[in-house]
Order: sequence, then structure tokens, then C-alpha cells
Amino acid sequence: MADKPVLSRVAVGHTSATVRPRKAAPLEREGHRLFGGLPGYGGGVRTSIPLLLLFRLWCLAVIGGLASAQVALAAGPILQVTADGTSSVRPAWSPDGTHIAFQTSQDNTYKVFVMAADGSDRKMITQGANDDRHPSWSPDGKMLAVDTGTELKREIATIDLASGQRSQVTNLDAFASFPAWSPDGNHLSYYVYQKGALDIWTINKDGSKPVQMTQTLASENKSQCTFACHAATWSPDGSRLAYADGDQMRVYTMRADDGTDQTKISHDDRRVAVISRRTCPTGAWCT
Repeated sequence: MADKPVLSRVAVGHTSATVRPRKAAPLEREGHRLFGGLPGYGGGVRTSIPLLLLFRLWCLAVIGGLASAQVALAAGPILQVTADGTSSVRPAWSPDGTHIAFQTSQDNTYKVFVMAADGSDRKMITQGANDDRHPSWSPDGKMLAVDTGTELKREIATIDLASGQRSQVTNLDAFASFPAWSPDGNHLSYYVYQKGALDIWTINKDGSKPVQMTQTLASENKSQCTFACHAATWSPDGSRLAYADGDQMRVYTMRADDGTDQTKISHDDRRVAVISRRTCPTGAWCT
């Protein structure tokens, strides 16, 4: 039986990280060994490579080791924060970085939990027999948005973390999933699957003004994936949404108020893995 997924995190900013020099690693290229090692490290050197080139490769290895030391100083050990034998997936950091929301399988349904960043103070947020998935923090950290329902029909709901009050946001009688908050906390984006097609919608957090942003983003008739894998991502100013096309090959952005001005921003020769919820330091979208 396959191991159950568990949640782990990497602590950042630990000054106690120990950095050890690394030995030069073999360099491989297209299946041919070019550099088998330096004296004292084992392996051999192909005589067809000039000694000057070997020296330069060794210098590069040393420089690379020094550069990795800075990364090691910034990152601490990986810490496993769930270990109860259940399937714990879809972790989401709170805006202030002190808590993690996630979903755990229980009795053939998923329940949403919140815990401290070190795995302590674990609290179940889902109430009763609800099946809640894909938790998303509101910008102020006071609420979670989830999709809730069955394997056939799901709606978007919000949960107040202080009072536990649930509010159903959508009423589509379809399969809604992956909610994401706008930066001002007043709107939500989400995916809707119905009648063989997948599209992006937005709605006010009180359930008013639902807007279909795309028209057949992905279709079963085109053999495209109609299961959402990640949330549509809001720009920092809330004016645009970023999303992957139906083939999961290209990234587009569009206006967040009406879905117009759909603009491709990705390279054609790269497959999309994930769209970051934050922009890169340069201000560009990260994919």
C-alpha cells in the first residue's frame, strides 16, 4: 500500500544551520562521463580533457559549493507537521505565516483543519458531515473559503474562523472548486465544471454578482482536462486574473471585472506546472 501523504515545511531564517563543504560531484553530459573526480575524491579523469579544463571545472565546483552555503544558511531542516496516518493535502499558509490550513480524509470525506506552523494547536474547521476541500485564506486571515459538497456537485462557501459560521456563496447546482480571494477580500474566483466544460467564475463574497469569466476554457469534446488543479490567481492590485489554458500549456491573464483582454504571457515551448499566487520580485507573473 502506498504511503499516506503528509505535510512538511521548510523553516526559513534559522541561523543555526550547519554548512559543510561539499566534494566535487561528477559532471555528466548526454550520458558520457567528462569528469570522474579530483585526487582524493575517487574516480578517474579522461585523458582527452586538458588539465586546464579540469582545473576550471574544479574551481566552478568550489564556487558552487560556496553559493550553496548561503542557501543552506537561509533554510532550516524540513519539519513534518502531520503524522496521524491520514491523507493530509492541499496546505495553505495564513497571510501572516503563523498557521497552515489543510484538508484531511476522514470517513470517505475531507475535513479542513488549521494548525500552528509547527504542527501544534490543530483544530478542525469543518462542521458535521460536510466535505470541505481546497481551503483559501482571506487576506485578513479571519476566514477560509472552501468548496463543499459531494463528488458530483460542489459549491463555494466561507467559514468565519472565530465564530465557525458558514455561509454558502454560490448556488450553481454544478461542480465549483478552488476558490481564491481577491486582494481586497471582497471577491472570490473559482472554477465551475458543468455540461462537459470547465470555466472560471468570480463572485462577491456575499454571493452577489456571479460572473462567468471564460467561455469553455476546457472541454471534454476537445479531450482537455476539465478538472481544476489550482486556483485562478489574482494580481496584487486585484485588476487581473492569471490562469492556464485548457491544454495546461499556456498562461493567460484577463481583466478581473469582466474576463476581457485575455493576454498570453507564457512561452510556447514550456509546459505550465503551477501559477504562483504572488508575483516575482521583478513584478512579472511567476509560473
